[in-house]
Amino acid sequence: MSRSCLFLFLLIPLFGCETLHQFTQTIQNTTSETIVLSFANESLNYYPDSISIAPNSIETIYSFEKFGAQAEGLGCGIIGNDVRVRIESGKTLNKDINQLENWNQELSGRRTVVENCSFSIEAADIQ
Repeated sequence: MSRSCLFLFLLIPLFGCETLHQFTQTIQNTTSETIVLSFANESLNYYPDSISIAPNSIETIYSFEKFGAQAEGLGCGIIGNDVRVRIESGKTLNKDINQLENWNQELSGRRTVVENCSFSIEAADIQ
């Protein structure tokens, strides 16, 4: 094989490498309560109608993978703001799911960017 063919053979995979952005939103329920999220914004199809989160469990409420460069994270928080949180026992969640400060963002990777956004509900957050 000639040098130019070998060079092209080694160079082609470099052009085919595209970055990947993996995004996940999770809700962590560390309480003994069952929590139900209801999404009422019909113009957004990102979320299901509702999600039930069992006690002491983690549920993924949204995830996707996107090819292409993403210089920064997409940011955490609910897309849209029409979400209702209900505690099955009738208690109230006193932590706002729509406030970005209440979300934890973990961002890692270079070629494959992994962004995990999590919202944690603890016993102290429920009255």
